[in-house]
Amino acid sequence: MMKCTFCGVDLEDGAQFCTVCGNSVEIPKAALFISTPEEIESATQNWNSVVGVDTTLSFNGKKIIITADKDKFNAFRKRIIRLAKYCSDRAAEDYIENIKNLTNLLENFPDLYVKHARLLANKVTDILVAENIYTVTDDMVMSQFENSTLSAMEILSAISDNINEIYQANNQVANIFAGLAGSFIGSKSSFGGEVFGAMQDGLVAGASTLSETQQKQLFESIDCPDLFNRVYNDYQDFAIILIDLLNMNGVDSWKPDFEPSPQMDNILKNLSNPNFPQDRITDIVIDMIAQKPYKPEIYTFLQSKYADNEEVKNIVEYFGFADYKTNVYTEDDFPKPEVIVPQTPPAPQTQQIVQPQTEQQPSVPNNNTPSFGAFKKLGSKIDEGIGKAESFFGKFGKK
Repeated sequence: MMKCTFCGVDLEDGAQFCTVCGNSVEIPKAALFISTPEEIESATQNWNSVVGVDTTLSFNGKKIIITADKDKFNAFRKRIIRLAKYCSDRAAEDYIENIKNLTNLLENFPDLYVKHARLLANKVTDILVAENIYTVTDDMVMSQFENSTLSAMEILSAISDNINEIYQANNQVANIFAGLAGSFIGSKSSFGGEVFGAMQDGLVAGASTLSETQQKQLFESIDCPDLFNRVYNDYQDFAIILIDLLNMNGVDSWKPDFEPSPQMDNILKNLSNPNFPQDRITDIVIDMIAQKPYKPEIYTFLQSKYADNEEVKNIVEYFGFADYKTNVYTEDDFPKPEVIVPQTPPAPQTQQIVQPQTEQQPSVPNNNTPSFGAFKKLGSKIDEGIGKAESFFGKFGKK
């Protein structure tokens, strides 16, 4: 049973408004996303290194051999996935509490995103120290993360395109973000740095020229479940960052192959074909696991074909796919207020009076057109962002 935080009356679970005082019901932060005991333990305990062991899994009378180095990575990966969920939950709570409009989003989301990734960086550093690697700091781990491909940041790139389209429609001008919006996430090295900051300032300035209604509609069109599913999947990349740092510092560690394999995709599609030779399925599955043990479709197939098979359950559990999901957030996780667009009342009908023709006066800009001062400020921000981006790419090469 819930209680109203304003008047204290008992409320039905899930109530959004108090039936007595009418105030909206505030959901305690801890109740938004409940962490599993494993996620909490991963977040609160120091991480030690892992000693991998040769492991054998049985499947239909045959053996799946996992060498010690693969077993070690598997243990790291499952640990990081649990913590990634914990951290993305905290980031989602932070977003719900603090990001209230488009300007909030553009100014604060990158910092929010990085802030909650730092716990993962800290745990990766714990493992590196346990492996006798003392020269890598949390900041260096975060630098590796920020220089990787970050799918959550693609949302800001899409927003920049929307801002530009609305700005052009309002003012009938050329593409003010040409060369800037496309580079917003185009350079891996720009995230969190001087170039990124200039581009971010340009986006905020561009958004400020939109009307209040346009900003509201653009902000509320953001797909929050998609955004935080991206955050969750980005955070899982710390498993690869860990392995890369181990290898860079002389600790030979196995790294899985995540490159696309159209041939394997086709085989997986055909495994369910009734004409597929059943006596070949076991060998093919074992071979695919040896090549790409973290391809989710392998375990989806195994679960669908051998749902009650204990050997298959052990395989799926070992590789961490028993409850594996890439999309862990839904619309129910993010309260979405109704979009209210102010309505302009119709002007009263009056008799038209013909006025004598006079010299035409300059038109007055409407509310959607920025003043010259605002346009000049925006242009300065854009020029600064493009100039720094061009300097950056000229020095290091466009990525």
